[in-house]
Amino acid sequence: MDGGQLVFTLIEGFRGKPVPVKVQMVVTQSSFFLLVGLSVLLIIRDTSQLLIVQRLLNQ
Repeated sequence: MDGGQLVFTLIEGFRGKPVPVKVQMVVTQSSFFLLVGLSVLLIIRDTSQLLIVQRLLNQ
């Protein structure tokens, strides 16, 4: 069980009924796209700090 499923299971335990599948899909997909976007942003930030990239951009 991953962290997302654990959260849905905890919510189900508190509410007493399961979270609708459509809501689970929307939350899971949104979290995935947020994670991918953050990864791309960090890759761009890290590679722009490389000395060779800075030299290429300054020329």
